[in-house]
Amino acid sequence: MAHTWGHCDWFLAHQVDQSNHLILMQWWSGHRPAKGDLLVGTVQPLEFCQLTTTEGDEMKVDVEAYDLDVIRALDLLAERCRYDEPP
Repeated sequence: MAHTWGHCDWFLAHQVDQSNHLILMQWWSGHRPAKGDLLVGTVQPLEFCQLTTTEGDEMKVDVEAYDLDVIRALDLLAERCRYDEPP
């Protein structure tokens, strides 16, 4: 599931392993992720990946970091989106 922050190209997604860990990704093209989008596809760390929403919309993303706890994920998102406070 995607977690977005305003109009920032960076977003977070939950890992499918039920660990409560998150993945930090940057949107590049196609469907812009929206809060709550369910994403399907294989994620390779530090690579560009093609993902699809469960609605069939495709997007290209860059995976920057994975296996992040919530605090670290929000810190990185805030850094990338140039905000001082997490959402």
